Amino acid sequence: MIERSGRAVRPGDDAMARLMRQSRSTKTLLAALALTAAGLTPVSPVSAQSAAACDAARQEGRTLPGRSGIRRPPRGGQPPGRPGPSARRPAALTPGAAAMRNALAATSWRDWTTTASFLVSERLIFALGSTADMRVLAEAGNARAQYLMGRAHEFGQFATTLDQAQAIGWYRRASAGGEPKAQFTLGYMYGNGQGVPLDYGRAMALYRQAAEQNYGPALSNISHLYDGGFGVAQDHGQAVYWARRGADVGDATAQRRLGIFLYQGLGTPQNRTEGLIWLRRAAAAGDDFARNYLTERNLSLQ
Repeated sequence: MIERSGRAVRPGDDAMARLMRQSRSTKTLLAALALTAAGLTPVSPVSAQSAAACDAARQEGRTLPGRSGIRRPPRGGQPPGRPGPSARRPAALTPGAAAMRNALAATSWRDWTTTASFLVSERLIFALGSTADMRVLAEAGNARAQYLMGRAHEFGQFATTLDQAQAIGWYRRASAGGEPKAQFTLGYMYGNGQGVPLDYGRAMALYRQAAEQNYGPALSNISHLYDGGFGVAQDHGQAVYWARRGADVGDATAQRRLGIFLYQGLGTPQNRTEGLIWLRRAAAAGDDFARNYLTERNLSLQ
C-alpha cells in the first residue's frame, strides 16, 4: 500500500483513475462540440453548479469561501480602494465653477498674496460665475475657493449674508487644505478673539503653518507675538528674526517692524542707517505707521 492524502491506495489505482478522467473529458468534449454546432454556448456541470451557488449566495448576502478574485472586506471597513455604501461621488462642477477653478489655478502667488492685486483678482474671479458656483467649487475641496467663501461671508459681499460662523467654518476648511491666507486669517481671529475664544497659542500655531510657505503677514505677526510676549516668553531676538524674514519677502509691516528694531537697537545691535532703509521702504509700500514714525522724528521719507 502507498499512503496519499491520508487514505490507502492500491497499486493500479492511478492507472484506473487516469482512464476514468480521460473518459469524462472525451464525453465533455463531444457534448461541447454538439452544443457549439447547434449555436449554443456549452456550460459544464461544474460551472452551472458554481453559478447557481453564486446566485443563491448573492440573494442571501453571503460570500462563497475559496473563490478566486473575491476578497472578504477587512474587519472594521470596506476593502482598500473601495468606497463605503454611504460614500458619494463629488458632484460635477458647473461651467461657472470650472471657469473659477481655472482662474484660481492661473492666479500667481504674487497676485494672490499682494493685497491690491488680490482684491482685483477676487472681483474678476467672482464675475466668472455666481456665488453658488464658487460654493460648488469650495465644496469640491478647492482651498482657494474655500478661502474666498470665508471672505464673502465675513464681509457680506458677493451676494452672501454676513455670517461670522460660516466664515470661520470656511476658513477652517481652507486652512486644513493648506491655504496660507486662511491660516493667517484664522490665526488673526484667535489672536484677537474675533468670533472665537482668544487663544495666542492657537494663533501662533496657525501663523507658523502659513509661515512655512513664507507668507509675509504671518511672518510679521509671529514677530509681533514675540515682541509683546503674547502667549510666548518675550524675546526681542526672535522678534527681529521673524521680522527680517517677513521683510525679505516684501511684507511692508515686517519691513517697518525690522526698521524700528534696527533704528532703536531692540533685540539687535543698533543700526540706524539700515533701520531707515527698511522704514522708508515700508513707507513707500504704503505703511502709514512707518510714514508717521519717520515724520514724527523729522526724518525724510526718501
